[in-house]
Amino acid sequence: MDRETIAEMFSAFGPVAAKRMFSGFGLWSEGVCFCLVLRGGEFYLKADVITIPQFEDNGCKPFSYTQRTSGKVVSVNSFWRMPERLYDDPDELAEWARAAVGAAHRAASIKAKRSRPNAASKIRTPSAATASAKTSSKTSSQASRKPSGTLKNASGSGVAGKGAKAARKTAKRSAAPAVRAKAKKRQQRNAVRTIR
Repeated sequence: MDRETIAEMFSAFGPVAAKRMFSGFGLWSEGVCFCLVLRGGEFYLKADVITIPQFEDNGCKPFSYTQRTSGKVVSVNSFWRMPERLYDDPDELAEWARAAVGAAHRAASIKAKRSRPNAASKIRTPSAATASAKTSSKTSSQASRKPSGTLKNASGSGVAGKGAKAARKTAKRSAAPAVRAKAKKRQQRNAVRTIR
């Protein structure tokens, strides 16, 4: 079945985008895939717990395929075969397509909720918050003491290679006297405290 025929079938529904998928097309509307069109011309509409009873009442079956390696038949309950009468009735097909788009949106929102981090995992105990604050303050103070060893080119991106390595060595050498001086002052202060 070609794209023009598919567009004509769904004319009462509205514009649909047909994208190549495995052995046929996926029909998209409102940013979601709501229908599979297989090579043989079979249409499978997106379904969920709300719309599956409607498919069952019309004697439709879920999309299924046979695995090549094991020969096992796998059923995909999220896409169900479109009733035969809808091929000739664009108005009723539009109603079913709207229900399929709704099912696709519900599935997308459920998927998005699952991918969000759990709110309970964000709750930190005071001791964990204190420990992470200490760690972050340590790393930020250490980062401010360490000189940057990355050379920048005209575009501002880092340049790797022998030049960058030499720049890091030079930066370490120039920072070493300052670090040694701070360490020496610290030792002197600690020595003075122990004498008193």
